This record gives sequence, C-alpha cells and structure tokens, in this order.
Amino acid sequence: MMPDVAANLADRIQKGNRQFHAIRRARARVSKTPRSGLANGPGYRRQAGCTNARSMKPEGANAARDATRLGESDMPEDIWVSTVGSNYWLFDKQGIREKFYGQDWAPPKFEKSALAETQYQNVLRHSRGEKLEREDFAEAAYVFDPKRWSRVKDLFALRGFFCVKGKLAELLKEFDLGDGELVEFPIYEMDKTTRLPGPFYFLNFGSQKDCLLPKESKKLKAGPKNPTTGFQRWRAIEPNDGDIAVSASALDGADLWADPKLKSALFMSGPLHDAIEAAKLEIDFSFVKARIV
Repeated sequence: MMPDVAANLADRIQKGNRQFHAIRRARARVSKTPRSGLANGPGYRRQAGCTNARSMKPEGANAARDATRLGESDMPEDIWVSTVGSNYWLFDKQGIREKFYGQDWAPPKFEKSALAETQYQNVLRHSRGEKLEREDFAEAAYVFDPKRWSRVKDLFALRGFFCVKGKLAELLKEFDLGDGELVEFPIYEMDKTTRLPGPFYFLNFGSQKDCLLPKESKKLKAGPKNPTTGFQRWRAIEPNDGDIAVSASALDGADLWADPKLKSALFMSGPLHDAIEAAKLEIDFSFVKARIV
C-alpha cells in the first residue's frame, strides 16, 4: 500500500473511532437522565449537603444537550485541559481561614502552619481526583479580610481543596460529574457566627480517567517514579493546544475529571469548556485543547 493511501486510511479509521466514542457517550448519558425527584418539586432530585448532575437538576437537562450531541455525531468531540491549579495568584491571600473537624479555628492571618498528616493526605487524594468523605474536607471557614474576599472569583481554594460558588457552581450542576459532587459548606463573617449568603461548595471530584498518554505528549515534566509500583506523575509546562495527548476513552463518562498521572490539571469535555467560556467568569483557566489519539 502506498504511504499516502495508508496515511489517509489511518486518518479515516481514527476519525471513525472518535465518532463511535462520542455517540456511545451521548447515548449512555441520555439513559442516565433523572426521571423523577422529591425534594424540590417535580423533576428534581437532591441529597442533603451535596449536589451533582444526578442529585439536583431539571429533568432532561442533559437529555436535551445530549440530543444535540447526537445530531452532531459526525463531528468529533473535544477534550480540554485546564492547568488552573498551577495559578498561584488565583488562590493567594483570599482573606479566609478554616476550621477542620475536631479542631479550633485557624488564626486570622495569611501565614499558614503545616497541615496534619491526615489532612495533608486528603489534599493529595483530592489533587488526584479521588472522592472524599465530608469529614475529609474542612468543616467551615470564616472571612478575616473582607476586602480581599470581595475580590475572590467563583473558583477559589481552602487549604488545598478546590471550591466553587456563584455562576460556576450553578453551571457545574448542569453537567455530569460522574461520582463527583458539590459539597456545600458554610463560610462565616469574622464573628464565626453570622453565615454568609453563599452557597459555597467543595468540588469533590470522584471521577478519574486513565487517559493521559505521556509518551505521545509534549511539554510534560516527569516526577519521581514509585520504585514499588512504577507509578509516575507528570506536570504540564506551559503547554499549547495539541501538546497533551489523551486516549479516545477520555470521551466516555463524566464531563469533569482528573487523571492521577497529571498534576495540577483538570480535564473536561468540550461542552463544559464551552459553557465556562460562554459564562465569562473572569477566571484564567489556562485552557489547552488535548490531542485525541
């Protein structure tokens, strides 16, 4: 077979594989759409203290979106990567401090002491996209610098845990978080008694996909390899569109997830990326488009 013919055939096969995954993913989502609810009126379902795409949203919200996807199944979906976790300035000196379960309130200052070992391990698990229990997060927070807190965007952090509020939180409720959820927590004024309106949520990921292809990617810095398991994490260094390669299996499942192999990065579907961009949240997510192999 001539090289140009072989290359053309390979491209057509790859495109067909992507279309297959897009159609299968959309059909699976339609079948998972909630059909009834109790807590908030017809068509809603809610669990106390947490929210995800299956626990609180209008009946058929994803079905309508997925029907559109099915109609566009001739076009491959995109996968996007956000390195927002590496944006130090976004999470620096936000003017809030925390209280962990069974502990006193942290003092009202920006300098932070080291986390206890259990808390530190929970932050690491969170960064890998593992689902945590409610008690693994901080219990609550309070504002000690109202001026700085007033500048905090809809994405912020509390001692290493991603948090969301406002428009971003409402937007995420309309997408499939897989086993992940939004876990509501209180933030108080300086008196630690008067609760701010909120609501505020921890972003409890719970969805992992083993989709990163380090050998096919560019601008990745390798971390140390575990001598026992051989597991190795990577960090993206100012990647551009197409530098991060993922397998086509990334098109299946949740709209938001983490790959344990890639540090300080969030993966998301094309529709979620587009919705975030359209919302004009004034947050630099540092998006780059992944290359699907």
